[in-house]
Amino acid sequence: MDNSSPSRTPSGEGYLIVQVSTAGGAIPLPGAIVTVRDYDPENIGDVGNVISSMVTDRSGKTPLLSLPAPARALSQAPGSRILPYALYSIDVQTERYYETYYASVPIFDGIVAVQPAVLQALPDNEYTDNKGRNVQIFYESVNPDL
Repeated sequence: MDNSSPSRTPSGEGYLIVQVSTAGGAIPLPGAIVTVRDYDPENIGDVGNVISSMVTDRSGKTPLLSLPAPARALSQAPGSRILPYALYSIDVQTERYYETYYASVPIFDGIVAVQPAVLQALPDNEYTDNKGRNVQIFYESVNPDL
């Protein structure tokens, strides 16, 4: 195994809140199930270990979740092969909406990351057990919403 993976060298702690909504972010979705998992860039597509499963409150937000992350000092080390953040994946699902999946969501030591999840409603004539996946992938070249 490669020791450059941030999830294998945690010494810090980052935080995550997922804000679930619909209608372009205008309407919060209470009661959505949010599952946070380990993310392994070497095994993309494999489902990681579940770290936490939460339900959104009436404002569409999850509780604050503490997650292991590499120490903040790693971002100050030029040439280091260890990423200064940990990567996680997030599944968001609720009835009558497409399930949404976020891959490689970065979490930094000492930072609260707020991940927006805007869900799209299923068509009126579609069964809820026939959900497709609406996949959004975040790469390290894209700045996360912090």
